[in-house]
Amino acid sequence: MSATCRASHVLPSRLRDRSIDVLINSAGIMGKSGQRIGDMDYDSWAEVLDVNTMGPMRVTEAFIDNLRRSERKLIVTDYKRDGLTRG
Repeated sequence: MSATCRASHVLPSRLRDRSIDVLINSAGIMGKSGQRIGDMDYDSWAEVLDVNTMGPMRVTEAFIDNLRRSERKLIVTDYKRDGLTRG
């Protein structure tokens, strides 16, 4: 189970009935460098799509009840290229 999956199960249970005004999804990875058409690492790309697309959706879904309790209900998803590194 990925860290995102674990966090999306553990943290909401700790917050229980508390509200969350702002949820910030700020994580992401890049695929392996040097890939070209004809030499693609599709497992790497599947991981990138899972982390960068499904990860924020999982986290948002995990905290949706806490967000609904808030008057503000703001979700921010931010990907900064500086934070996206991969060997």
